[in-house]
Amino acid sequence: MKKWSVCKNCSKKFYYYSSNKHSGNFCSHKCYFRSIYDKVEKKCKNCGRVFLSNRKENKVFCNKQCAVSFGREKKICGFCGKEIIVAKWRAKQRKLLFCNRECMIDYIKEHPLHTSPHAEETKEKIRKKQSEWRKTKEYLEFVKRLRIANKNNKGLFKKGHKLSDEVIDKIRAARVRQKFPTKRSRIEILLAEELKKHRVHFETNIPLEGISVVDIFIPPKTAVYCDGDYWHNLPSYKQRDRRINDILISKGYSVLRFWEHEILSDVNSCVKRIKENL
Repeated sequence: MKKWSVCKNCSKKFYYYSSNKHSGNFCSHKCYFRSIYDKVEKKCKNCGRVFLSNRKENKVFCNKQCAVSFGREKKICGFCGKEIIVAKWRAKQRKLLFCNRECMIDYIKEHPLHTSPHAEETKEKIRKKQSEWRKTKEYLEFVKRLRIANKNNKGLFKKGHKLSDEVIDKIRAARVRQKFPTKRSRIEILLAEELKKHRVHFETNIPLEGISVVDIFIPPKTAVYCDGDYWHNLPSYKQRDRRINDILISKGYSVLRFWEHEILSDVNSCVKRIKENL
């Protein structure tokens, strides 16, 4: 059956048979390919410049720079004054913008008391929400439960209350038994590798007597600690290390402690000391 239609490319009238798989949009193959590959004038979404592109291409920008810069703004770095291109949504969120991380760190050093411009607004919002929540029944029930819990605990964990030495030791022992994901320091790794070369059997990060976790333990009873130069020189850490040494020695362990600078400068001498002690 014959049907009449108008060509979408050249606007010429033509007829086609409906029995064939023919859409009836173009009068010939030439018109079909021209509709795809012929260039048409389009307007750039960013700069508004007119450019040519194929009809079927969904091009909106005239070049790559326009595509990148679309939805972005030029701003000045808050520290060095350099021009930077930032997304519009980011420029709305933040009043202070920086070109890199170093500029941001330098600005914070110069303005240590600087706070974000939205800090006061957010504080007011939080206060309002808190005041609304305190009026609810849920909050009142929560306060009652807390009071009952404090009475049952007999004030053990109240502010200003000092725990006895027995309780502190129990807490420490429970904490030592827990399995935490331990990350070994470079000194521990260095000493452990050297011990492997000398074929010394050892284990790492093992809890001893519920007091501390040993860095390197060599059976039957030798505990090796790798102490950092900064932290273990502090008075609180020194006292703790002495207490651990006294308890372990009293229970028949031989304790060896090596400083960070000793291991880094000469590892072999540390290994010799361990071998002599075995």
